[in-house]
Amino acid sequence: MDRVGNIEPQTAPLRNFGFALAAIILVFAKPLFDLVQFAFQSDAFSHVILIPFISAYLASLRRKTVILNASSTSPGMFVALALGLLLAASWFTTPSPEIRLCLSTLAFVCFVFAAAFRFLGHAAVRELAFPLGLLFLMAPLPPVIMDALEIFFQHASAWAAAAMMKVSGLPALRDGLFFLLPGLRIEVAQECSGIRSSLVLFITSLIAGHLLLRTTRHRAILAASIVPLAILRNGFRIFSLAWLSVEVNPNIIYSALHHRGGPIYFALSLIQLMLLLLFLRRLETKNPGHAS
Repeated sequence: MDRVGNIEPQTAPLRNFGFALAAIILVFAKPLFDLVQFAFQSDAFSHVILIPFISAYLASLRRKTVILNASSTSPGMFVALALGLLLAASWFTTPSPEIRLCLSTLAFVCFVFAAAFRFLGHAAVRELAFPLGLLFLMAPLPPVIMDALEIFFQHASAWAAAAMMKVSGLPALRDGLFFLLPGLRIEVAQECSGIRSSLVLFITSLIAGHLLLRTTRHRAILAASIVPLAILRNGFRIFSLAWLSVEVNPNIIYSALHHRGGPIYFALSLIQLMLLLLFLRRLETKNPGHAS
């Protein structure tokens, strides 16, 4: 009797949310299938397949707290539902496949939020704010935004590489995105922006900050550090390839280090991110009263 009278009412909101989530997934089965297909074929957004699993794991860490904070319907449901319906309507009227994929994914996440507000309540959704918010990163960025980001990192990386060459004394003449070196001419192409690794590093910073840092300020610093870290990584990649090609072997520029060496440089920026994370954790340990 106690099992029916005590545990069931506590877990019922979570169970009902699970049923609602399954129904939403069923309704969005075709757009979600398209998203998975797109992710498998995309160089920049292959990581989106992992986002729901990471979100589910992070949500499971707060399962007991969510059960204790579960309440009745929250007004937030109507806001999330309205946004979801608006995005779904835009999805049907947008001709661009890439933008349709973005809109359908955002609509899906809004409906998930609406279901959470409906069956779990405001307090529980607040506990799950990060895992649920992480789902928005499933949406591929529209091409116009991706192009703008790539161009920004392309030019910023060329500037960083030029600075490193100047400091190192490497004889180089920069002309915009082109570098003229002894016996070598390098162009910093848009594909060299490192946008994929930057997106992955940004998501990593968000998750690490959520799990390991206590203050919003330090989490924001960790996430914002991705921009300079990405620029330094790309600049160092250009500089190191140029230096090795001039000082060691001209064929380095055509080697696997150039075409498939991205993970090596990503690991270097990941180490820098972890060092910054350790520094911020130490600050929080020294000043526990400033956690907010």
